[in-house]
Amino acid sequence: MPYRTHTLLSRWVAEFTAAHTTSSTIEVLRQDGFDEDTGLVVLRPRGIDTELYLEPASAGASRFVITLTRTDVDITVDSLELLLLSEELKTASLLCDFLESKSRERDELHRSAVTRTEDTSRGRPALR
Repeated sequence: MPYRTHTLLSRWVAEFTAAHTTSSTIEVLRQDGFDEDTGLVVLRPRGIDTELYLEPASAGASRFVITLTRTDVDITVDSLELLLLSEELKTASLLCDFLESKSRERDELHRSAVTRTEDTSRGRPALR
């Protein structure tokens, strides 16, 4: 698949948040500058003025990457706040792995469907 739609990513994020507790805000935004219906997953850790963007590493890739935005100010936290932030970073990592897994599953289903269609169009029974 060349991209993940806003609707598909929203469904995956809803599935993830139903199974994981987090104090971060996680949402899927529509990406600007694209003609297709593409989405960008954004995680905002509570109490820290930064955002993490999760997206495919490149067009059509199943691997996802996380971009941490820069802030114009220093962030000072105590040990408890740092511990909480580390938990939110762990959540971001788990979400990234989850999106990669769902993406690979979808790509495999797509490849299998194409293979079956090609086999059937050549007069051969589809492989299973």
